[in-house]
Amino acid sequence: MRIVENLNLRIHFCCIFLFLPLLSFSQFLDSAISADLTVQFKPYIPKGLYVIDTASFDFNNDNLPDIVLVLDSAHYISDDERSNRALLILEYKNNAYTVSAFCKNAILCQSCGGAFGEPYAGISCKKNVLEINHYGGSADRFFMHTTFRFQHHQWELIGISNGSFYCCNDCGNSIGQAGENLQEINFSTGKVHIIETKDRGCKPEKDIWKLFKRMKIIILSEYNIDTEYINELKY
Repeated sequence: MRIVENLNLRIHFCCIFLFLPLLSFSQFLDSAISADLTVQFKPYIPKGLYVIDTASFDFNNDNLPDIVLVLDSAHYISDDERSNRALLILEYKNNAYTVSAFCKNAILCQSCGGAFGEPYAGISCKKNVLEINHYGGSADRFFMHTTFRFQHHQWELIGISNGSFYCCNDCGNSIGQAGENLQEINFSTGKVHIIETKDRGCKPEKDIWKLFKRMKIIILSEYNIDTEYINELKY
């Protein structure tokens, strides 16, 4: 891990995040702040990437603000090309930052949201847990929630919740119930929840819970949002 001691960076960082609580839900940054943070954290950011979102939290419980950065390519990529986006977590300790984790395929590409547009719906951080959120589609919507916990000195994947629904049918209860499909994996408990509904109907054909054999721990640096992890489970 690379350590950079830079007093000016620390002072500037503290000014930017002075009014951010250590429980943070992010949104896209103003272009000026994005450019500024990209320069300030340049020693940690891989070449060709820039900051599009950030959040502050204290995952190591030392009352100092650690930071997560969402990164995109600085080079133009057409809508026909797919380029997932990266996530970088920096830990503040001993008066400097170190790279706690880097994942180059943590966030869906900008054009992966379909007619709904940008699928990235933010990151939420609380204590030692990080959640990455996506939402997209058109009449048929999809959502993705991926959760990591800092434990055993590393960021481990503990949960995936991927689902879809049809938003234009009234099933007599609430929007989002028509055509409901869900794949929810809890890697901590070894349980998976599967819901399947055909033809945009209101009543699922399948709604089951299963236990699966514990699989190899997936750490953030090895995670790929395009991987269908449910297919790797053994029941």
